[in-house]
Amino acid sequence: MKHPDFLDNRDFTGEDKKRPSTMSMDSSYQALEGAVKKLSEIASTRHDPRYLQEYIKTGINMAQSAASDHDFTILIRSGREMYRANCVFAPYRHIRKISVFGSARIRNDEPAYETAREFAREASEHGYMVITGGGPGIMQAANEGAGEQRSFGLNITLPYEQTSNHVVAHSDKLINFYYFFVRKLNFVAESDAMVAFPGGFGTMDEVFETLTLIQTGKATIYPIVLLDSPGKTFWLNWLAFIRVELVDSGLISADDLHLIHVTKNPAEAMEHIDRFYRIFHSYRFVGDTIVIRLNAQLPDQWVEHLERDFSDLILPGGKMIQSGPLPDEADEPHLDRLPRLVFPIKRGNYGRLRLLIDRINQTPSRTYSPPPMPDAFPAWVIPVVFGLMGACIGSFLNVVIYRMPRGVSVNDPARSFCPECGKPIPWFLNIPVLSWLALRGKSACCGTRISFRYCFVELLTALLFAAIGWKYADASAGAAVLLCLWTAMAIVIMFMDAEHLIVFRSQAFIGALAGTGACAIYPFLLPDSHVMTWTDAFTASVLGGAAGYAVIRLVIELGKLLFGTWKQHFDVPAPWSLKEPESEREELQLIVNGQPHDWSMLFHRSTDKAVLSGGSVTIDGKTHPPCSVTLRSDRIEMENGDVFLLERLERVEGNLTDIHASREAMGSGDAWILMMAGCACGWQGALFSLFLGSLLGIVQAAASRMGFGRNLPFGPALLSAALIWLLGGSQWWQAYIRFVSGE
Repeated sequence: MKHPDFLDNRDFTGEDKKRPSTMSMDSSYQALEGAVKKLSEIASTRHDPRYLQEYIKTGINMAQSAASDHDFTILIRSGREMYRANCVFAPYRHIRKISVFGSARIRNDEPAYETAREFAREASEHGYMVITGGGPGIMQAANEGAGEQRSFGLNITLPYEQTSNHVVAHSDKLINFYYFFVRKLNFVAESDAMVAFPGGFGTMDEVFETLTLIQTGKATIYPIVLLDSPGKTFWLNWLAFIRVELVDSGLISADDLHLIHVTKNPAEAMEHIDRFYRIFHSYRFVGDTIVIRLNAQLPDQWVEHLERDFSDLILPGGKMIQSGPLPDEADEPHLDRLPRLVFPIKRGNYGRLRLLIDRINQTPSRTYSPPPMPDAFPAWVIPVVFGLMGACIGSFLNVVIYRMPRGVSVNDPARSFCPECGKPIPWFLNIPVLSWLALRGKSACCGTRISFRYCFVELLTALLFAAIGWKYADASAGAAVLLCLWTAMAIVIMFMDAEHLIVFRSQAFIGALAGTGACAIYPFLLPDSHVMTWTDAFTASVLGGAAGYAVIRLVIELGKLLFGTWKQHFDVPAPWSLKEPESEREELQLIVNGQPHDWSMLFHRSTDKAVLSGGSVTIDGKTHPPCSVTLRSDRIEMENGDVFLLERLERVEGNLTDIHASREAMGSGDAWILMMAGCACGWQGALFSLFLGSLLGIVQAAASRMGFGRNLPFGPALLSAALIWLLGGSQWWQAYIRFVSGE
C-alpha cells in the first residue's frame, strides 16, 4: 500500500514542527559558540543546522552538570539506537505499517498463532508492512505471514538470551535495541495501526502505553485492534474489566473506548484499518487549530453535518471549513495537494476526535470511493457497461409493455414473438436496437411494420442506464443498480400509461422500494442537508413517497369536490351513444351531443355512475320507452330494474335532456407514480416532478391538440420530470433555494 504523499518527515505527535529554540551554553564554554555553529553548518547538509547545534550544546551543558557517566551512556546509546532505527525505516516511510504485539510463548500449533499469521498475510496483500518485536510466538507468526520483504523486527536485548525469529534473523530490517523506551518510541512513531493478540505483561504494556499516548494527545490517533482467535475471549474479558472497573468508576471516559476495536476475525481487523484511511489521511496541530488532511474534498453538506454533530470539539465562535494547506505546513510540501478540514479545537477528548475521523470516512460521495476502480480501466467503461445492460433490459421492457395490458404472461411464451403473425423471433434477430435498424422497422417473418416504440424503448433504457452509471456507479454501485431498477419501472409505466392509460400499482411499488433502497445506500440522492445517515435517508425517502402520494390524492379529491359533478340540461333532446375503442390506444367513450367523454374519467370508483334521463334508449336494436338510464363501469341499469352487461352488448344509443355524472380530475395511478418519484427524490423531488410534469403535460396536450376534457396521460410527464431530477435537476432546486434565501 504505497502512499507517495505520505509523511516523510513525520511527527507522530501531530504537534507544531517549530524550529528549536536557542539554548545558551555554560558561560565558561560560550567561547565555543562560534565553533559549534560553524561545525553544525558544515555537517548539516540536509537539515536546518540549528538542530545539530542544539544537540551539541545539550552534550556540552551536560558535561558541565552533575550528570554521571551512566547518564552520558544513556544519552549516547539511545541516540545511536534512534539513528540506526531511522536509517532502517527511512526508505519505507511512504508505506503504511502495522505493529503487531502478542505473547512470545504462543506455540505454532495454537489457534492464535495461525490467526496472527493469517492477519499478517492479509495485511501484506493490502499493501501494508508489519512491525513486530522480532521474537518467537505471535511475533514470529506475524513475520511469517508478511514475509521477510515486508517485515520489520524490533528486537530487545535482554539479560537472558532472546534470539530473533528465523524470518528476520538475517534481515536488514532487524533492529536490536538495548532500551525499551527507544524501542517503544519507534513502535509508536513508525506505525499507522496496532494489532494486539493475547499476551502477557509486555503486550499489556504496549497496549496501555499506546492508549495513554493517544488519549493524552502525545501520539496521533490510529487504529488499535485487539484480535482474538475464534472461540477465545481474552480481549472480551479484558474489555469487560475496562468497562466495569474504569469506565463505570469514572476513571476514564466512555468516549475513550472509541479508540479500541475488538474482533475475532482477521479480515474484519484488516477492513477496520483500511476504512480508517479511506478518506482520512493524517492530521497536525497549528496552534489551537487542527488541520485534518483528506484524500478527497468533502461535500459542503457533509461538513455542515460534521460541524453540527461535533460542535463539542470546536472552540466557541469557531467553524469547520475546508481549505488548502496552511502557511505553517510549508515544511510538508509533498502534502500540498491534499484538501484540509480545519477548525479551532478543544483538546482533551481524543475519543470524540476518533469518532469524527470515523464519520469523515463514512462520507457517501462519488469522490471518496477508493481509487482502484478508476485506475483499473478508463472512466468511460462504466457508462458503456451500464448502457449495454440497459439495452438488453430495454428489450425485456418491450415484452412487459406489450404483454401486461393484454393479460399475457411475460414468461410464457419465453421467447419474443412477432406482434402481427405470432411467430417466435430467433435471438439473432432480436438484438436490441440493431435488429430494428437492420430490418428497417419490419418483421423478418411477415414483413409487417414494427412500431418505432420497440427501438426507442431499448435506446432510451440504454441511455438512461449509461447516465445513471456515469453519475452514481463509482459512488455506490448498489445505489446505481437500484436506480436502474427504478428507471426500468418508470419506463414501463410511462409507455403503458401513454398507450393504454393503465398504471399497475405493483410496478409503482417496486419502483418505490428501489428508490428507497437507493437513498438508504446513498443518502446524497436527497437534497436535504440534514439527511446524512442511512436511517435518515430511509425515513426521508418514505416521507417523500408519502408526500407525493398525498399531494395527488388531495388534487383528486379537491377536483372531485369542485369540478367532479357533471350536470347538464338540454332544452331539445340530445343524442348519446357508446363508442367502442377503434385501437389499443383508445377506450370506451360516452358520446353526448357529439362530445366524447372517456370511460375512465367517468367511472373511476366502483360507486361512480352517470344518470341519463328525459329520452329513450335503444340497446342492440331494441328501443325502450323514455325512462331514466343509469350507466356504471360494467353495466347499464334501467329504471324498471333490467340490467345489461356492457361486455355482451354491441350497440347502445339514445337521447336525453338531462345528465348527472361524476368526473375525475385525474386517475389514481398518478398518485402511485408520484409516490414512486418521492421515494427516489424526496419530497423536494416530488414537488419538482409535479411542477415540471404539469408544464410538460401542457406542452404535450398543446402539441397533440388534445381538446379540453380529454383524458391526458399524466404519468409520462411526472416520471420524465423525476428522471430529470435524478440526473441533475436537484442542483436546480438547490440553486433556487440559495437564490430565495439570498445566499
